[in-house]
Amino acid sequence: MANQSKSILAKLLANENISIQYGNFPTAFFDVEKRVLGLPLWKSSSRFLTDLLIGHEVGHALYTPKDGWHDSSIEIPGCPRSYVNVVEDVRIEKKIQSKYPGLVRSFKLGYKELFARNFFGTKNRDIESYSLVDRINIKAKLRDIIDVPFSKEEQPLVNKVMSVETWDDVLDACRDLYAYMQEHKDNNNDNFEDNSSQMQSPNSGNENEDLSMESQSSNSESGEEAEDKNLENSIENSSEISNESEQVKDTEGGSSFVESSKKVDIDDVENVETDASFRKNEEDLLEKDDAGKQPLYVRSISKNQYKEMLFTYSDVEQARKLKISDHPVIVWEDYKAFLDETNKTTGLMAKEFEMRKAAYRTQRAQTARTGSIDTNKLHSYKYNDDIFAKVTNLADAKSHGMIMLIDYSGSMDRILGDTIKQTLNLAMFCKKVNIPFVIYGFTSGNPCGREYSTISIGEVDHKDTRIFELLNSSMKKTTYEEAYRMLYLYTLEDTYHYNHLSDIEGFGGTPLNEVIMASDHIVKDFRNKFPVQKVNLVLLTDGDGRNVRVNHEWSTSYSKDMIIEINGKLDKVSRNSRLCTEFLLNKLRKQGITTIGYRLAERNYDFNGALYAASDKYLDYDVMKDFRKTYNKQKFLSMDNKIGYDRYFVIKADRKSLNTDVEELEIDADFSKAQITKAFKKHAGSKKGNRILATKFAEIVA
Repeated sequence: MANQSKSILAKLLANENISIQYGNFPTAFFDVEKRVLGLPLWKSSSRFLTDLLIGHEVGHALYTPKDGWHDSSIEIPGCPRSYVNVVEDVRIEKKIQSKYPGLVRSFKLGYKELFARNFFGTKNRDIESYSLVDRINIKAKLRDIIDVPFSKEEQPLVNKVMSVETWDDVLDACRDLYAYMQEHKDNNNDNFEDNSSQMQSPNSGNENEDLSMESQSSNSESGEEAEDKNLENSIENSSEISNESEQVKDTEGGSSFVESSKKVDIDDVENVETDASFRKNEEDLLEKDDAGKQPLYVRSISKNQYKEMLFTYSDVEQARKLKISDHPVIVWEDYKAFLDETNKTTGLMAKEFEMRKAAYRTQRAQTARTGSIDTNKLHSYKYNDDIFAKVTNLADAKSHGMIMLIDYSGSMDRILGDTIKQTLNLAMFCKKVNIPFVIYGFTSGNPCGREYSTISIGEVDHKDTRIFELLNSSMKKTTYEEAYRMLYLYTLEDTYHYNHLSDIEGFGGTPLNEVIMASDHIVKDFRNKFPVQKVNLVLLTDGDGRNVRVNHEWSTSYSKDMIIEINGKLDKVSRNSRLCTEFLLNKLRKQGITTIGYRLAERNYDFNGALYAASDKYLDYDVMKDFRKTYNKQKFLSMDNKIGYDRYFVIKADRKSLNTDVEELEIDADFSKAQITKAFKKHAGSKKGNRILATKFAEIVA
């Protein structure tokens, strides 16, 4: 798939009332009423060809009336559709290149590439053997790339076609050209004289204009000269004219054609061979696999779709009131004990965090010795070379924010309570060190009565995805305390085993890829609310996401890939869920977002799967054994730059490992001093070690 990020499309549409819609279309189209230009998923070997194809279609969108498009069913008396195609192309291509001179070079090299790929069906054919309308089409498209002969009798018609400016001019030229073709249908090539000096390869009144436009274009492309030159040389090497048309070059650099006895009888004068050949070969421009299947086009989650997927805390709060009642006092007594212990532990963590951060920055601090002069030291310049005011640059002295997304899939049922307890510790830590945060849950299933807009072909089916806000550092104090306390209810499985506190929070599937797409909007909202320099996106799941669900033509068979459009750019990616996740996360990382993955593994099977997924090579038994030993000892494994994450954790998720309860301090009367010291260290360590989410996040942002 051509890299659309370098396409001139954005420049073309910057000042036009046109919207672009990519899709699994067989060809381009334009909806005149809605001002929507539909573009197929083109495959091209160069940026020039991509710009040509898009520029051509935008030209039609800007200048061609509804009855002028090649797929129009409107009949125009005296103007066969194929003739209209040829002459209208002349007009719109001339106008679009005049409006955007930067396209001149792309049109020239793009058509040169198409010519080399025999899109006009000219290989092994004498150009002279074509009908007049075909030769006009070849000349209009290829310009000075190839010499095309016309007789003196044909020249006025050629000039008329090449000079069309309005739609009426197009129809007038088509009628005259069609009338001429009907008149000469039995002796189409008899107008050529045997004397080659009477044959003409005219400028058609436009060659000077082409040179002028190309000159303008070259001045605006200096920034891409090196890359463009390489592409141009590549096209030049593959585009040597080898039509075997017996064309020869004379000593003055002109061209003539050896007399050809080949005559072409055109039974159907309405047919334009080169236009029909191009339409037939258009399919070869489409992105397809070896089996001829197109990748599935997917348009990423839009802002409107994201809003429909999102349930704010206010929505969640209202839904909870319909689901649960007041709780016994004993619940809140237990909650107070949890709160006190969490407050103490995160307080210690916060102090360590600030000390670690200060130590790291002091260690990495650099003093600048250039800049403004310290006037108090100016007198010592003869014996002191340090007369500049010192500026200390701290390492990574940036403000951080956190967005956390928790998987509420059905398989999380057994461990969600302990996961929430870990999350509450993380939230309290962030509060203490002034890291703004927002915590969401996500799942699929029940739409909870939400109204959704119509899903167009190519759009992600977002109706099955819910993202719901659970906690936010910017909440008012009373709201925050209530939200925090309600989340605590998830930890009371033995007493109050709520599968969910509301219908919105009900368990479902794992629409991980849809949520990552929506994260683009989540991050933008977060940055608008909190002016932090670094955003950390934390994803907590116990498994991979499902394949992206897209509204598409069910009768069509697609390849194993998809073309995904994100912020106007197209990329080809595997439809495999895990590979898609990695791609989407890397897209976020390119925006400066730090991605952190917490993968919960309940069983050895889960651990093995998570580790194999993150490995670039096969892991033999001994290697896996060593990893598992470390994993069992510290209750997690961490890896950098794996499967789309800056930091990826595989966390042991059995009930004991995730439990944040502090181990009892056990000291016997006959303990030695060393044993007592060891017991105290173990007790103190359990306060932090059992809070894996918070401790590991603190290490990342310190």
